[in-house]
Amino acid sequence: MGRVLSRRRGGVSVRLAPFILATVFVLSGCIHPPDVREEAWSGRSLAYQPANPDDPLPRGYADEELESGHYLVLVRGSGVDQHERLRDIALWRAADIGKRNGFERFQLLAIEQGLVCDLANTVSDPTVAIEIEYRELNFSPDNGRIYQTAAMLEAYEHVIEMGSRDVFLREWDVADNRAACAQMLQAESEGGGS
Repeated sequence: MGRVLSRRRGGVSVRLAPFILATVFVLSGCIHPPDVREEAWSGRSLAYQPANPDDPLPRGYADEELESGHYLVLVRGSGVDQHERLRDIALWRAADIGKRNGFERFQLLAIEQGLVCDLANTVSDPTVAIEIEYRELNFSPDNGRIYQTAAMLEAYEHVIEMGSRDVFLREWDVADNRAACAQMLQAESEGGGS
């Protein structure tokens, strides 16, 4: 068990650990710039929705049929989202496509995570892309995970809005996404300058 800091004041022991913890929470609001706090407090986690291509920041899912039964699903979130949430939305969309086209199963061939950043580092949107192939009921997988369309839909359709993270955690998510964007932009500028 950790050591609890204490001191005596007028014969009464005053434990400092709760005070230190409270101070850290109060000061943590000062760690991130105001625009990060504002995005975390006003931003909403991505819901299951199509991306609007006319929107300057098209957040949501989009899909493309590469060939018969072979699709690419792309999901773009906002700075408050984590890649895991976007992966769930991509798999939900894959199950939706399968149901619409009468496929009972699909195979996850590839998954890729990324970030969409702007030069001012005010946009740090995480992205997930999955490549899927729909298959017949009886087949053996080559590589990748196999999902049953009906089971995936059952798992996701009961979720009206996937749970949103606590606002303090969202603030850290925004800061983490922006830090990753800053590193990516720095690496690109150093690579492009040589």
